[in-house]
Amino acid sequence: MSAPSESLASPFQQRLVAESLRVEEERAGRTRESPMAEERARGHDGDLEARIRVRAMALDEHGARLAGVQRVAGTVRLAFLILGIVAGLAGLTAAGVALGTDSQVNIVRAIVTLLAVQILALFLWGLLIVMPFSRGGVLGRIVMMVAGWLGRRLAATGEGMSAASVTLSRLTRGDIGRGLLGTATHTLWFAYTAGALAGALVLMAIYQYDFYWATTILSEEVMVALLTGLGVAPGMAGFTVPDQELVRFSRQGMEPGYGRQAWSGLIVGSLIVFGLIPRLLFAVLCALQLRSASAAFRLDLTRAGYARLAHRLEPASARLGRKGPPPSDQETGQRQAGLPEPVDPAGAPGLVYLVGMEREPESDWPPSYPELATVEALGYADDRAGRRDILAIFENLPAPPGRVLVLVPFRRTPDRGMGSFLQALGRAASAPVWLLLEGLGKAPEPGRQRIGQWQELAGRAGVERVQEVGQGSTDGGQKP
Repeated sequence: MSAPSESLASPFQQRLVAESLRVEEERAGRTRESPMAEERARGHDGDLEARIRVRAMALDEHGARLAGVQRVAGTVRLAFLILGIVAGLAGLTAAGVALGTDSQVNIVRAIVTLLAVQILALFLWGLLIVMPFSRGGVLGRIVMMVAGWLGRRLAATGEGMSAASVTLSRLTRGDIGRGLLGTATHTLWFAYTAGALAGALVLMAIYQYDFYWATTILSEEVMVALLTGLGVAPGMAGFTVPDQELVRFSRQGMEPGYGRQAWSGLIVGSLIVFGLIPRLLFAVLCALQLRSASAAFRLDLTRAGYARLAHRLEPASARLGRKGPPPSDQETGQRQAGLPEPVDPAGAPGLVYLVGMEREPESDWPPSYPELATVEALGYADDRAGRRDILAIFENLPAPPGRVLVLVPFRRTPDRGMGSFLQALGRAASAPVWLLLEGLGKAPEPGRQRIGQWQELAGRAGVERVQEVGQGSTDGGQKP
């Protein structure tokens, strides 16, 4: 049976609810205990991400997180409405400035006033959108700022506000952010152009304008070419535009009152062809990108908050064993010792960092194990100062690492202080933490039972994986 709010949420909304729960758990430094939610997740027929979503929705018993996520959508729509009205009024104002109430209107100044800024903005958007750091247009970011301001004043406190904050953050990053901010930018420019078009039509309906052009430093041929070239696209769209003869005749000082319909057609056609149509087209394309990115969005299961849930939410069928060929002798020995199958500890996207704990003084650093040859060795975290320095390093990294490896001698006794540090390390790094045990191969058979204590500590601390390191080494990583 699903949670009351689960059937009301789309998969994208469920992922946002799970994200808000992860952020809250990582800040608190502990995972919320709920056997019922975990049991429901384990019984779900899906992958780990789907089980994490089921757990998050089950923990959202009263629907506060889902309501926070849905409230963000409402505040974004409200921000669109408010800023759309403002943009439309700005367009009306621009039309009044461009045309005014005088009977004589400089056609070049009018078109520049109505279209120059937004055509330049469209050109810059086209250049910036291909860059990896681009997050959409300036107007789109203004929409999200207004939506955030409204959300903070309309949202409830507690879980709903946390979910709203995480949702706003997610909606402004990556492909989702580019799609949403691009849609907002082009929609507001569309509203501005629509307002300018409406204002121009009203003014030309109640005033009689005579259009002219003037220049001091440009030749007549240049101005004729510019104005006739500007009218090519509107003319192809069916609007009446001035020809070369009319452009020459409309220079300042010539007889007024000639060609009013053609010049007004150029203004209206330019607003539609160079303003409304491109903005509408790009708004639709960005909306399609937003829809596609939202459907493709998946939880980052390498984050520490999710990594520590992998074992908790493992289905019962997986715990009982998997069907397949019989394991090799090496695999059998590892499973009897409680170890997982060997995996390259350095094989993770992004940088992999190594931290040492409670190793022998004569041990070399960085260690000489072949599987750790490509990782970035930081140092030891044996005392309070060392652990504080290591945590500070990860807190100040510009981007989360791919993985953090903690190298510990197997014969050491896992204690509460070590578990607290591992938990803090996962939060500071925002990355999976692996515990590498060295010297396991030299341990006597009775002592190998300690592997269970290490795995128990790792489970409490949210460590993603525990495995042996240096199986082929004969010196144990010590100096000769």
